[in-house]
Amino acid sequence: MNEMDSSSLNTNKSPNEIKKIINDALVKNEIRGYLHNNLLYMQLFGKNNSLDKIFLGIGIAVIVLGTQINELQFMQGVIILTIGIGSFAISSILRNLLKYYLVYDTNREVFYTITNIKNKTFSKSNEIHRRDIIQLGVNTTFKDDNNNRAAYEAVHFKGSLKDNPGIRTFFVALKSNGQIVNISDPDGSKNSEVITAARCKLFAECLGLDYLICEKGESLSVVNEGKQKFKLSKSSFAKDLEKVKNATKYLIIFVIAFFTIMLILVFSLVYFTVGSN
Repeated sequence: MNEMDSSSLNTNKSPNEIKKIINDALVKNEIRGYLHNNLLYMQLFGKNNSLDKIFLGIGIAVIVLGTQINELQFMQGVIILTIGIGSFAISSILRNLLKYYLVYDTNREVFYTITNIKNKTFSKSNEIHRRDIIQLGVNTTFKDDNNNRAAYEAVHFKGSLKDNPGIRTFFVALKSNGQIVNISDPDGSKNSEVITAARCKLFAECLGLDYLICEKGESLSVVNEGKQKFKLSKSSFAKDLEKVKNATKYLIIFVIAFFTIMLILVFSLVYFTVGSN
């Protein structure tokens, strides 16, 4: 059931009642988290732009740059190789040390994400308060980590969302001003669909909020029902994907035709030049 019946909503649950609901969900191991005092920590698997990726990128860039430099002296090569290997090593260490969590504070009623190193908070996002949220949802996207459209071939629409590597899911909230905000980052891991949906349903029950969960090929949009009353609605991005596919196909045809014509012109020019001599 993707949408909660608004008649069953209850916004008056106490922090202790909410903790009980959370503990029941933790026993089922659906939301992948743990409760510590008044804080619920839920591990994030799709975090973008992390430090380990930055150092990995530095290592690759240094090695590639080193291979492009001609007449490289021995010591210069050693330094470049050392920097590259060192960056790879730091990336590997950070990948094992860094942990990303979506946190919900049951007392203060706020969501935020944190980056931890050995249980010490390294960074923290802006907080999203319960009072600003009017609806929850699970959104989907076919964009990659750099906010570019993923290749159409990566999105198959077969089986569930977890069977489609080009699709990412993320937990979102609709604010009273009609803005959709991400509670968690887009996640393309194997079980992201199930985990994200479980978290959305859990907090809909805890906070007494309506929710909407996207299926494959859908994304969330905002509908203004009048007098600044907003709600989430599903829309299909299958047509957009089809446009991407067609545009890519036509681009390939154009490139092939262009180079074919250029080759014909070059060979014709060579033929007539040689013939005239």
